[in-house]
Amino acid sequence: AVETFARVTALQPTYATAWYNAGNAHFQLGSHADAVKAFSRAVLSDNNYAHAHANLATVLQMQGDLEGALTHHAEAIRIDPEFADGWMNYGNVLQAVGHLDAATKAYQAATALSPQHATAYFNLGVAFAARGQLTLARDAYSTAADLSPALAPAWFNLGLMRHALGEQSAAAYAFIQAAAL
Repeated sequence: AVETFARVTALQPTYATAWYNAGNAHFQLGSHADAVKAFSRAVLSDNNYAHAHANLATVLQMQGDLEGALTHHAEAIRIDPEFADGWMNYGNVLQAVGHLDAATKAYQAATALSPQHATAYFNLGVAFAARGQLTLARDAYSTAADLSPALAPAWFNLGLMRHALGEQSAAAYAFIQAAAL
């Protein structure tokens, strides 16, 4: 696939979708530096390509460039404010740099846009727990576990929150669910 996209981008160097697909191919092969180059070319070719910004941000985050990741996730959701995964990933980077209030808002945006998004609820729970809002964290983890019963970390964290809130039998149930997975 990489060779095919190299031929396409050589013939059409401003074809953003080809650069985006090349970036995905490089990423799948573990060639993160090449993925960054390809996603960057996609963004240069079409600065309104939300998913190219999002994928570039993801790879930058993996490489430790959190400021670059923040910039491109912010751009992705500016372009497409209905992009639930974009909001969730933006929240992940905000949380990584210690902006818990902003991360919480980003996760809330993701869950509002995609009410069935278990991972967004899980991440919202992590943010609430980090802020000491244990009841809200419990509720977010509970929703994540309800939406995705095979999500063991949601059950485990739900158990932690229920234990911390004095809900011992409910905590035991959540821990049993986590252990069963």
